[in-house]
Amino acid sequence: MRVQEFGQQNTSVVLLLHGGGLSWWNYREAAKILSVQYHVVLPVLDGHADSDAPFTSIEENAARLISYIDDRFGGRILAIG
Repeated sequence: MRVQEFGQQNTSVVLLLHGGGLSWWNYREAAKILSVQYHVVLPVLDGHADSDAPFTSIEENAARLISYIDDRFGGRILAIG
């Protein structure tokens, strides 16, 4: 899973999920604003523009996101939007 990240590593994490037919760039401006106070994570969901994997299922996308959060942030983030 490709991920774009903005902001300092030692701040609270906000993860923003894009909608269908979009990609991480949908939240580029919001990420710039939020990155002043938060570490912003913008994943590219499977099968969407700039993704590194084809779409298989919503459940598989969710499992990959949970695994990423567990591995990268110890299973704890402030918010998902």
